[in-house]
Amino acid sequence: MTRRAGIILVRSSPSAADFTAADLTRWYEAKHIPEVLATGGVSAAVRYQLAPTSPRGADEEQEEQNDQSRLPYLAVYFLRDMGWLHEEGCEFWRLPLVLDSAGDGESEMMMMGRSVFEVAEFEMEFWEVVGLHAVAHLDVETDLSTCAAGPPAKQLILEYLDAKDSDKRDTEAALSASLPGFENDARVRSTLFKVDETRPGPPSTRAKDDAAPESPGPGYLYFVRVNWQS
Repeated sequence: MTRRAGIILVRSSPSAADFTAADLTRWYEAKHIPEVLATGGVSAAVRYQLAPTSPRGADEEQEEQNDQSRLPYLAVYFLRDMGWLHEEGCEFWRLPLVLDSAGDGESEMMMMGRSVFEVAEFEMEFWEVVGLHAVAHLDVETDLSTCAAGPPAKQLILEYLDAKDSDKRDTEAALSASLPGFENDARVRSTLFKVDETRPGPPSTRAKDDAAPESPGPGYLYFVRVNWQS
């Protein structure tokens, strides 16, 4: 069976008054991400925080930006094969999503054992990689072993598309508008993904999810990683 390389995007934000962004970061970095990598199905993981940007004018774009600011933290998991998420016994769906004590203080001890869903909000997206033609000033990648290799990019740009219209879209012009001087000062790598229509999920929910109608949404995603030279 052909492997389908892809990514999982998980947006998050603390939702409880006694659980801070620093607590969320500690849970990810000290507990959750090591457990995810230990499953063997995820080759790399990296986290980002939404950066403030200037309004771009279009109402729908501003609405999308406001919605993303509701969940300003992003975890990216790189998978060699999205089919792994459908395998019986897939360890990803069996991970203990609970908090560990982060210290000896009373508040930290009170957090221990609580479900992370009690203190934070999450949204997941599943994307599989597809081909993309070369664009000037961009290193176009379709091999996630390359995408996930090396240190994480300093900046990540996500652009959602309703259709696969890469031939019509001026990628270079779009990047020039948001990243002035990127042609000379940045190392840019871009990958095109399409939504994973196999709808991965825990085994207990698949029968229900398979019977549900597809929810409308963008079908493609430009995943652009930027490292500034200077």
